[in-house]
Amino acid sequence: MKIGGFTFLELVVLLSIIGILALSIAIRSPGQESRLLAQKERVIQDIRYAQSLAMSRGTRCRIVFGSDQYQIEFRNPTTHTWVRVNNPTTGLASQPLEPGMTFSHTTLRDRILVFNSLGKPFQGDQMLDFIINETVTLSMGSIGTGSGCSRNRRAASGLGVITIAENTGYVW
Repeated sequence: MKIGGFTFLELVVLLSIIGILALSIAIRSPGQESRLLAQKERVIQDIRYAQSLAMSRGTRCRIVFGSDQYQIEFRNPTTHTWVRVNNPTTGLASQPLEPGMTFSHTTLRDRILVFNSLGKPFQGDQMLDFIINETVTLSMGSIGTGSGCSRNRRAASGLGVITIAENTGYVW
């Protein structure tokens, strides 16, 4: 007479199937750190693009950082106005960050990074020299609230920091 329940072999097979499914889901959906690193790399590429644009056009080029987006603009030497540049990859003038990401902090004056025609970086529209390397910090979600706040703070303080070198404009 068989009493209801699972045999040991059935439990092992069931747990193996659950483990394989959980692993495949974890591989398909990247974690917060990998999303943050991917967004950071896109912003770094756009900063480098702005610098090369300034040098190739022989005029100033700037990046204006909002809270959840940024835009690249160049200075029209004839009209002395800032003209938005469409990103060659996305075709958009304003680059939105991934959902849930923000620029939580920057040491740049007025949240503006300017490159002159030689590619040298300055901060703000007043073209102030860098005193030290300047930074822009990307963050995930609302830092300081919820159960994942320490993980988000750690990601923002280390992985999400973009640094611009003071004289060369090298970005990492």
